Amino acid sequence: MTTVTSYIPQSFKTDPLFVSDYFVCLPLYLFGILFNGIILGTMVKYQEALIKERIDRITSLLVGIYFAWSIIFAGKYILWLFYASETFYRISAALTSQVMIFVFGTNMMMALERYCLVHSIEPEREMRHLQITIVFMGSLCGIILAVFASSPSLDTVSPEYPLQAKVWLITVAVAFMVFTSGTVYLYTTTYRYSSRFLKQMESKHVALVPLGTERRVFCYCVVMSSTLLVLYTPELLLNVVDAFDAALLSESAHLVWDHFAHAAVAVDVLVAPGLVLFFNQPIRAHGRMLLGFKEELEN
Repeated sequence: MTTVTSYIPQSFKTDPLFVSDYFVCLPLYLFGILFNGIILGTMVKYQEALIKERIDRITSLLVGIYFAWSIIFAGKYILWLFYASETFYRISAALTSQVMIFVFGTNMMMALERYCLVHSIEPEREMRHLQITIVFMGSLCGIILAVFASSPSLDTVSPEYPLQAKVWLITVAVAFMVFTSGTVYLYTTTYRYSSRFLKQMESKHVALVPLGTERRVFCYCVVMSSTLLVLYTPELLLNVVDAFDAALLSESAHLVWDHFAHAAVAVDVLVAPGLVLFFNQPIRAHGRMLLGFKEELEN
């Protein structure tokens, strides 16, 4: 992570990450506002057709989080060109960590819902698991708030004071490892179960039209979990390196890694909602209707 020695507005001369932040990340977040806004608007306008089950509500929550994330970070980068203060840095750092926690946690909630649907888990038991996940997310966010309430930030990402920095790193790492490993496990288990079920149906010569659709959905599950690992691991590893031994990387290697990590995280505001759209034909169809492509929808 690249730090500053004073709170000053961003410019090409003051920020080594200015190019990636303002020529890569900011355009991604601006497009994320439009892209996620259209998806969310479609789901809200046609909620009677698109939001029928709990999995649909969780999907709309996930898209809503990416929409809010895009707005917050686009606003942050634009404001940062003209304004900077200790409070601004604290709030930016706290929001950054909390958004990540919500993204990880909501992805796991979606994986959990899919797992319970396929395995026919009792609704009461499923609700308990969802409540535990929500409480855990809230607890982690509470720790983040306490950390940045008691320590300033010099980089809008991590706290300055050593104790708070350690607590912050442990909290973020736990969130990433618990939620991501849980998401991967749930999706993998669900995919294996569905694959066995498909083979059983094929051996009995059962019509596979709906099962083919299910296979497509579970391909989405695998891709979704893999995306979390690919896009967020570089940022987490860089923070771990900085916390334990920043000298492991040369200045140029650190800067390149930092550029890549920032861009990889920003890409997710398009990748995850894009996967939701790609694998969800009803949302695509109603989205075309929202945009006025009625003839294409009817075809």
